Amino acid sequence: MERRTIVRTLRALRRRKSWSQRKLGRDLGISQAQMSRRERGALERCTIPALDRWSTALGAHLTLDLRVDGERPLADARHAELQNWLASVLRRAAWMVDAEVSFNHYGDRGRIDILAFDPMLRCLLVVEIKTRFVDAQDVLGRLDVKRRVAPKLAAERGWSATMTVPALVFREDSTTRRRIASYEAL
Repeated sequence: MERRTIVRTLRALRRRKSWSQRKLGRDLGISQAQMSRRERGALERCTIPALDRWSTALGAHLTLDLRVDGERPLADARHAELQNWLASVLRRAAWMVDAEVSFNHYGDRGRIDILAFDPMLRCLLVVEIKTRFVDAQDVLGRLDVKRRVAPKLAAERGWSATMTVPALVFREDSTTRRRIASYEAL
């Protein structure tokens, strides 16, 4: 999300709560004038912890997304390692494997981490790899979109699947296990 969008969103959240800039500024320990400058996009003196407090006060969750101009570095080496490991396992088991399969299908856009096909079973495997588990609804919603578009992507590759299996693959750690356990019904 860009600076302009962040500021607009936070201003809209403040207005939705019917809070004045003075009230929010007081809660954050800054003046109404400083609050006004922030809402106009003057964030040069606004630290990340201050931006986090501002977001939290309005019921929002701040996450940072660093973008690099030019060639995109591997954003998450652990994700790539997990993806490489799984692709190797599937290939050894005679699956046909494509990684980072992009799609744009009737407004659904994205990328499938691993799309694999077993010609003997005629089974299509749609894999979403996560090294962190933050939002179950978001992860499941995105996987459902990928499950829906995967048969078309398979047909484009000449793969004739009779079933499509979506799969979430997580990096194992205690935090991930705890978060998954908290969504037992899902």
